[in-house]
Amino acid sequence: MRFSRPRLLLLGVAVGIGLFASREGWVRASEARNREAEARKELAAAESERQSVARRIASAESPVGQEENARARGFRRPEERPVDAR
Repeated sequence: MRFSRPRLLLLGVAVGIGLFASREGWVRASEARNREAEARKELAAAESERQSVARRIASAESPVGQEENARARGFRRPEERPVDAR
């Protein structure tokens, strides 16, 4: 099948109009990808914070964590002597 020059020109114009008309869709798709990437970053940060809080809660609820917290605040058992760190 042979194409004549007017048909090729018409085909080229039609393709050009189609590409021009679809560029807004590509722009929107690019913006949507950017928003998705930003949302994924925020989700990862929130998940990291949630894990950090869960670790702190688990530490505060465990006996070892409670003792570490109390000693950090200056608690000592009655039979213990204070240590002089000079």
